[in-house]
Amino acid sequence: MRRRFRGRTLLCALVVTRVASAQDVAPAEEFYRNGVADYRAGKYDVACREIEASYRLDPLPGVLFTLAACEARLGRIATAAAHYEDFLQLVATLPVDQQAMQSERRQVAMAQRSLLIADVPYLTIVLPGKMPLNVIVRRDGSVVDNASIGKELPLDPGEHVISVESDKGTKYEQSITLEKRDHKTFAVDATALPAARSPTPGALQSGPNLAAVSNAKGARKRPSAGAWPYIAGGFGGAGTIAGTVAGILAIGEKRTVDQQCSGSVCTAEGKQAADTGKIEALASTIAFGVGIAGLVTLAIVVIVDRGRIEESRMHSDGPPIGLSMDAAGVTARF
Repeated sequence: MRRRFRGRTLLCALVVTRVASAQDVAPAEEFYRNGVADYRAGKYDVACREIEASYRLDPLPGVLFTLAACEARLGRIATAAAHYEDFLQLVATLPVDQQAMQSERRQVAMAQRSLLIADVPYLTIVLPGKMPLNVIVRRDGSVVDNASIGKELPLDPGEHVISVESDKGTKYEQSITLEKRDHKTFAVDATALPAARSPTPGALQSGPNLAAVSNAKGARKRPSAGAWPYIAGGFGGAGTIAGTVAGILAIGEKRTVDQQCSGSVCTAEGKQAADTGKIEALASTIAFGVGIAGLVTLAIVVIVDRGRIEESRMHSDGPPIGLSMDAAGVTARF
Protein backbone atom coordinates (compact mmCIF):
# COMPACT_ATOMS: atom_id res chain seq x y z
CA MET A 1 0.00 0.00 0.00
CA ARG A 2 1.36 3.39 -0.94
CA ARG A 3 1.52 5.87 1.88
CA ARG A 4 1.03 9.51 1.06
CA PHE A 5 3.59 12.01 2.29
CA ARG A 6 3.66 15.73 2.78
CA GLY A 7 6.76 17.61 3.91
CA ARG A 8 7.04 20.79 5.88
CA THR A 9 5.45 23.18 3.42
CA LEU A 10 4.34 21.54 0.19
CA LEU A 11 2.18 23.58 -2.12
CA CYS A 12 -0.78 22.09 -3.92
CA ALA A 13 0.41 23.99 -6.95
CA LEU A 14 3.19 21.45 -7.34
CA VAL A 15 0.72 18.86 -8.66
CA VAL A 16 -1.35 21.19 -10.82
CA THR A 17 -0.34 21.61 -14.42
CA ARG A 18 -0.81 24.84 -16.22
CA VAL A 19 0.45 26.58 -19.31
CA ALA A 20 3.11 29.11 -18.37
CA SER A 21 2.75 32.55 -19.85
CA ALA A 22 5.48 33.85 -22.12
CA GLN A 23 6.66 36.28 -19.45
CA ASP A 24 7.10 33.40 -16.97
CA VAL A 25 9.14 31.08 -19.20
CA ALA A 26 12.31 33.19 -19.41
CA PRO A 27 12.75 33.76 -15.64
CA ALA A 28 11.76 30.14 -14.99
CA GLU A 29 14.57 28.93 -17.26
CA GLU A 30 17.01 31.30 -15.58
CA PHE A 31 16.04 30.04 -12.11
CA TYR A 32 16.43 26.45 -13.29
CA ARG A 33 19.89 26.99 -14.86
CA ASN A 34 21.13 28.69 -11.70
CA GLY A 35 19.60 25.99 -9.54
CA VAL A 36 21.27 23.17 -11.46
CA ALA A 37 24.61 25.00 -11.33
CA ASP A 38 24.33 25.45 -7.55
CA TYR A 39 23.21 21.81 -7.18
CA ARG A 40 26.33 20.59 -8.97
CA ALA A 41 28.42 22.94 -6.79
CA GLY A 42 26.97 21.38 -3.65
CA LYS A 43 24.98 24.49 -2.69
CA TYR A 44 21.83 22.48 -2.14
CA ASP A 45 19.94 24.96 0.05
CA VAL A 46 20.21 27.73 -2.55
CA ALA A 47 19.66 25.31 -5.41
CA CYS A 48 16.38 24.00 -3.96
CA ARG A 49 14.99 27.51 -3.62
CA GLU A 50 15.91 28.37 -7.20
CA ILE A 51 14.51 25.17 -8.65
CA GLU A 52 11.27 25.56 -6.70
CA ALA A 53 10.97 29.14 -7.97
CA SER A 54 11.36 27.81 -11.52
CA TYR A 55 8.60 25.26 -10.97
CA ARG A 56 6.26 27.88 -9.58
CA LEU A 57 6.61 29.88 -12.79
CA ASP A 58 6.60 26.97 -15.23
CA PRO A 59 5.49 23.62 -13.69
CA LEU A 60 7.35 21.12 -15.87
CA PRO A 61 7.73 17.46 -14.72
CA GLY A 62 11.50 17.49 -15.13
CA VAL A 63 11.82 20.49 -12.83
CA LEU A 64 9.74 18.77 -10.15
CA PHE A 65 11.91 15.66 -10.45
CA THR A 66 15.07 17.75 -9.98
CA LEU A 67 13.53 19.52 -6.97
CA ALA A 68 12.88 16.14 -5.33
CA ALA A 69 16.51 15.13 -5.87
CA CYS A 70 17.70 18.44 -4.38
CA GLU A 71 15.55 18.07 -1.25
CA ALA A 72 16.89 14.55 -0.76
CA ARG A 73 20.46 15.89 -0.88
CA LEU A 74 19.56 18.34 1.91
CA GLY A 75 18.27 15.50 4.07
CA ARG A 76 14.66 16.68 3.87
CA ILE A 77 13.54 13.18 3.08
CA ALA A 78 9.81 13.59 3.82
CA THR A 79 9.68 16.60 1.49
CA ALA A 80 11.68 14.75 -1.17
CA ALA A 81 9.41 11.68 -0.95
CA ALA A 82 6.38 13.92 -1.37
CA HIS A 83 7.91 15.60 -4.44
CA TYR A 84 8.68 12.24 -6.03
CA GLU A 85 5.10 11.12 -5.43
CA ASP A 86 3.79 14.36 -6.94
CA PHE A 87 6.07 13.82 -9.93
CA LEU A 88 4.68 10.32 -10.49
CA GLN A 89 1.11 11.60 -10.27
CA LEU A 90 1.88 14.43 -12.67
CA VAL A 91 3.46 12.11 -15.24
CA ALA A 92 0.39 9.85 -15.07
CA THR A 93 -1.75 12.75 -16.32
CA LEU A 94 0.42 13.43 -19.40
CA PRO A 95 -0.31 12.16 -22.93
CA VAL A 96 1.19 8.78 -23.77
CA ASP A 97 4.02 10.16 -25.89
CA GLN A 98 5.09 12.55 -23.11
CA GLN A 99 4.90 9.75 -20.54
CA ALA A 100 7.36 7.81 -22.66
CA MET A 101 9.78 10.75 -22.50
CA GLN A 102 9.64 10.60 -18.70
CA SER A 103 9.92 6.81 -18.40
CA GLU A 104 13.53 6.79 -17.15
CA ARG A 105 12.87 9.48 -14.56
CA ARG A 106 9.72 7.66 -13.54
CA GLN A 107 11.72 4.52 -12.71
CA VAL A 108 14.25 6.55 -10.71
CA ALA A 109 11.48 8.41 -8.87
CA MET A 110 9.77 5.16 -7.84
CA ALA A 111 13.04 3.68 -6.57
CA GLN A 112 14.12 6.81 -4.69
CA ARG A 113 10.71 7.27 -3.12
CA SER A 114 10.75 3.72 -1.78
CA LEU A 115 14.18 4.25 -0.24
CA LEU A 116 13.20 7.56 1.36
CA ILE A 117 9.94 6.31 2.85
CA ALA A 118 11.76 3.79 5.01
CA ASP A 119 13.67 6.55 6.83
CA VAL A 120 10.92 9.17 7.20
CA PRO A 121 10.15 10.15 10.84
CA TYR A 122 6.65 10.82 12.12
CA LEU A 123 5.21 13.14 14.74
CA THR A 124 1.81 13.08 16.48
CA ILE A 125 0.57 16.22 18.26
CA VAL A 126 -1.92 15.48 21.04
CA LEU A 127 -4.11 17.94 22.95
CA PRO A 128 -5.39 16.92 26.41
CA GLY A 129 -9.08 16.89 27.18
CA LYS A 130 -8.74 19.75 29.69
CA MET A 131 -7.17 22.07 27.14
CA PRO A 132 -8.75 25.56 26.90
CA LEU A 133 -11.04 26.02 23.95
CA ASN A 134 -9.99 27.77 20.73
CA VAL A 135 -6.28 27.04 21.00
CA ILE A 136 -4.05 27.62 17.98
CA VAL A 137 -1.32 25.05 17.36
CA ARG A 138 1.59 25.84 15.04
CA ARG A 139 4.40 23.64 13.81
CA ASP A 140 7.44 25.54 12.54
CA GLY A 141 5.27 28.66 12.25
CA SER A 142 2.50 27.04 10.19
CA VAL A 143 -0.95 26.48 11.73
CA VAL A 144 -1.82 22.82 12.29
CA ASP A 145 -5.45 22.28 11.32
CA ASN A 146 -7.79 20.46 13.67
CA ALA A 147 -7.98 17.43 11.38
CA SER A 148 -4.23 16.83 11.83
CA ILE A 149 -4.33 16.90 15.66
CA GLY A 150 -3.88 13.39 17.02
CA LYS A 151 -2.70 11.99 13.68
CA GLU A 152 0.77 10.68 12.88
CA LEU A 153 2.24 12.87 10.15
CA PRO A 154 5.54 12.58 8.24
CA LEU A 155 8.15 15.28 8.80
CA ASP A 156 11.73 15.92 7.80
CA PRO A 157 14.42 14.90 10.31
CA GLY A 158 15.73 17.69 12.51
CA GLU A 159 14.42 20.18 15.04
CA HIS A 160 10.80 21.30 14.90
CA VAL A 161 9.16 24.03 17.02
CA ILE A 162 5.66 23.43 18.33
CA SER A 163 3.84 26.52 19.65
CA VAL A 164 0.42 26.71 21.25
CA GLU A 165 -1.61 29.85 21.91
CA SER A 166 -4.93 30.06 23.73
CA ASP A 167 -7.75 32.51 23.05
CA LYS A 168 -6.73 34.25 26.31
CA GLY A 169 -3.43 35.30 24.76
CA THR A 170 -1.30 32.84 26.75
CA LYS A 171 1.38 31.24 24.58
CA TYR A 172 4.22 28.77 24.93
CA GLU A 173 6.46 26.86 22.55
CA GLN A 174 8.73 23.86 22.73
CA SER A 175 11.23 22.20 20.40
CA ILE A 176 11.33 18.55 19.49
CA THR A 177 14.05 16.77 17.48
CA LEU A 178 13.24 13.97 15.06
CA GLU A 179 15.76 11.42 13.83
CA LYS A 180 15.27 9.10 10.89
CA ARG A 181 12.55 6.49 11.47
CA ASP A 182 11.36 8.16 14.69
CA HIS A 183 7.73 7.88 15.73
CA LYS A 184 7.24 10.50 18.43
CA THR A 185 4.26 12.04 20.18
CA PHE A 186 4.16 15.63 21.37
CA ALA A 187 1.60 16.02 24.16
CA VAL A 188 0.67 19.65 24.79
CA ASP A 189 0.84 20.53 28.49
CA ALA A 190 -2.59 21.77 29.57
CA THR A 191 -1.13 23.54 32.62
CA ALA A 192 1.00 25.73 30.35
CA LEU A 193 -2.15 27.51 29.16
CA PRO A 194 -4.19 28.30 32.30
CA ALA A 195 -7.70 29.57 31.93
CA ALA A 196 -8.25 33.26 32.53
CA ARG A 197 -8.71 34.02 36.23
CA SER A 198 -11.69 35.93 37.56
CA PRO A 199 -10.81 39.44 38.75
CA THR A 200 -10.23 39.77 42.49
CA PRO A 201 -13.14 41.56 44.25
CA GLY A 202 -12.26 45.22 44.71
CA ALA A 203 -9.22 44.99 42.41
CA LEU A 204 -8.50 48.04 40.31
CA GLN A 205 -9.40 47.66 36.67
CA SER A 206 -8.27 49.86 33.85
CA GLY A 207 -9.13 50.66 30.27
CA PRO A 208 -12.50 49.69 28.78
CA ASN A 209 -13.26 47.30 31.65
CA LEU A 210 -13.08 50.20 34.09
CA ALA A 211 -15.50 52.16 31.94
CA ALA A 212 -17.88 49.24 31.86
CA VAL A 213 -17.79 48.89 35.65
CA SER A 214 -18.26 52.63 36.07
CA ASN A 215 -21.26 52.64 33.77
CA ALA A 216 -22.76 49.65 35.57
CA LYS A 217 -22.42 51.44 38.94
CA GLY A 218 -24.01 54.52 37.45
CA ALA A 219 -26.90 52.42 36.22
CA ARG A 220 -27.48 51.11 39.77
CA LYS A 221 -27.58 54.64 41.14
CA ARG A 222 -30.25 55.56 38.59
CA PRO A 223 -32.82 52.75 38.79
CA SER A 224 -35.24 52.33 35.93
CA ALA A 225 -38.70 53.84 36.26
CA GLY A 226 -40.19 50.41 35.79
CA ALA A 227 -43.23 49.40 33.75
CA TRP A 228 -45.94 51.45 35.48
CA PRO A 229 -45.48 54.63 33.40
CA TYR A 230 -46.05 52.61 30.24
CA ILE A 231 -49.13 51.01 31.79
CA ALA A 232 -50.34 54.52 32.53
CA GLY A 233 -49.68 55.41 28.92
CA GLY A 234 -51.82 52.45 27.86
CA PHE A 235 -54.64 53.66 30.07
CA GLY A 236 -54.12 57.12 28.61
CA GLY A 237 -54.69 55.85 25.09
CA ALA A 238 -57.74 53.87 26.16
CA GLY A 239 -59.13 56.86 28.07
CA THR A 240 -58.75 59.12 25.04
CA ILE A 241 -60.64 56.64 22.86
CA ALA A 242 -63.39 56.21 25.47
CA GLY A 243 -63.73 59.96 25.90
CA THR A 244 -64.09 60.40 22.15
CA VAL A 245 -66.79 57.75 21.91
CA ALA A 246 -68.70 59.16 24.87
CA GLY A 247 -68.49 62.65 23.40
CA ILE A 248 -69.93 61.46 20.09
CA LEU A 249 -72.82 59.76 21.91
CA ALA A 250 -73.47 62.90 23.96
CA ILE A 251 -73.72 64.95 20.75
CA GLY A 252 -76.25 62.47 19.40
CA GLU A 253 -78.40 62.81 22.53
CA LYS A 254 -78.27 66.63 22.26
CA ARG A 255 -79.80 66.44 18.82
CA THR A 256 -82.70 64.42 20.22
CA VAL A 257 -83.22 66.98 22.99
CA ASP A 258 -83.33 69.83 20.45
CA GLN A 259 -86.02 67.97 18.51
CA GLN A 260 -88.18 66.81 21.44
CA CYS A 261 -87.98 69.80 23.80
CA SER A 262 -89.34 73.35 23.61
CA GLY A 263 -87.85 75.54 26.31
CA SER A 264 -88.18 73.63 29.54
CA VAL A 265 -91.03 71.42 28.25
CA CYS A 266 -89.91 68.01 26.84
CA THR A 267 -91.54 64.84 25.68
CA ALA A 268 -90.71 61.61 27.46
CA GLU A 269 -88.17 60.78 24.75
CA GLY A 270 -86.62 64.22 25.03
CA LYS A 271 -86.39 63.94 28.82
CA GLN A 272 -84.62 60.55 28.57
CA ALA A 273 -82.22 61.90 25.94
CA ALA A 274 -81.39 64.90 28.14
CA ASP A 275 -80.59 62.69 31.15
CA THR A 276 -78.51 60.26 29.06
CA GLY A 277 -76.61 63.10 27.38
CA LYS A 278 -75.58 64.54 30.74
CA ILE A 279 -74.16 61.16 31.84
CA GLU A 280 -72.29 60.63 28.55
CA ALA A 281 -70.91 64.17 28.62
CA LEU A 282 -69.58 63.64 32.15
CA ALA A 283 -68.07 60.26 31.15
CA SER A 284 -66.40 61.89 28.16
CA THR A 285 -64.87 64.60 30.34
CA ILE A 286 -63.53 62.09 32.87
CA ALA A 287 -62.17 59.75 30.19
CA PHE A 288 -60.41 62.58 28.38
CA GLY A 289 -58.84 63.71 31.68
CA VAL A 290 -57.51 60.23 32.44
CA GLY A 291 -56.27 59.82 28.85
CA ILE A 292 -54.41 63.13 28.81
CA ALA A 293 -52.79 62.40 32.20
CA GLY A 294 -51.62 58.97 31.01
CA LEU A 295 -50.17 60.29 27.77
CA VAL A 296 -48.35 63.11 29.56
CA THR A 297 -46.83 60.58 31.99
CA LEU A 298 -45.64 58.39 29.10
CA ALA A 299 -44.10 61.37 27.30
CA ILE A 300 -42.15 62.38 30.42
CA VAL A 301 -40.78 58.85 30.87
CA VAL A 302 -39.66 58.63 27.22
CA ILE A 303 -37.84 61.98 27.46
CA VAL A 304 -36.11 60.97 30.71
CA ASP A 305 -35.06 57.56 29.33
CA ARG A 306 -33.58 59.19 26.22
CA GLY A 307 -31.56 61.46 28.45
CA ARG A 308 -30.22 58.46 30.38
CA ILE A 309 -29.22 56.67 27.16
CA GLU A 310 -27.40 59.72 25.80
CA GLU A 311 -25.64 60.23 29.13
CA SER A 312 -24.55 56.58 29.14
CA ARG A 313 -23.15 56.90 25.62
CA MET A 314 -21.22 60.05 26.54
CA HIS A 315 -19.54 58.36 29.51
CA SER A 316 -18.83 55.02 27.84
CA ASP A 317 -15.27 54.23 26.68
CA GLY A 318 -16.35 51.27 24.57
CA PRO A 319 -17.01 47.59 25.21
CA PRO A 320 -14.64 45.48 27.31
CA ILE A 321 -12.06 43.61 25.31
CA GLY A 322 -11.79 39.95 26.27
CA LEU A 323 -10.43 38.04 24.80
CA SER A 324 3.40 24.39 9.00
CA MET A 325 20.42 10.36 -1.02
CA ASP A 326 21.08 10.48 -4.12
CA ALA A 327 19.18 10.91 -7.33
CA ALA A 328 20.01 10.82 -10.99
CA GLY A 329 19.27 12.62 -14.18
CA VAL A 330 19.78 16.32 -13.35
CA THR A 331 20.71 17.30 -16.87
CA ALA A 332 17.70 18.55 -18.82
CA ARG A 333 14.64 20.69 -18.16
CA PHE A 334 11.57 19.11 -19.76
